[in-house]
Amino acid sequence: MTEVPKKKLLDLAEAFSKKIPCQTSVGVVYARPLTSGKWSTVSASDEAPTIGEAAIRALTGTEEKADDEAALSDNVFSRLSPGDIQDLASSVAKANRLGDLPAGITPIEGLGELILKKRAADLEAAKQLREKILSSAFAGLETSTAQ
Repeated sequence: MTEVPKKKLLDLAEAFSKKIPCQTSVGVVYARPLTSGKWSTVSASDEAPTIGEAAIRALTGTEEKADDEAALSDNVFSRLSPGDIQDLASSVAKANRLGDLPAGITPIEGLGELILKKRAADLEAAKQLREKILSSAFAGLETSTAQ
């Protein structure tokens, strides 16, 4: 009797949180997308270097599993070389579709700059959506009261 192979169900964590492996001097470290729960950790400052370092610490880890969101430990972070930091900053930017790190500044500051730009764009998009919703709601009220 032949055993029928089981179909693998879609793992939503895997589908939406694809980690990017990055070989470092301390082993493989995985960069992951920013989730809403980590946003406050990463953007608690308006200083690009602070945000960049927080992003590397919060959005990288040594576990490959998609649902593991453990932050990089202080022990591992302290052993990273400047080249590792460059690679991890690029990997975090890639995992979050932020674009390339800007030239002429440190990778940590560059990552922070990209996150600040993303934050500003997201806030602007939310503001425009809010205004559109409010204007639609009030447009409906004006029409009903004019009749």
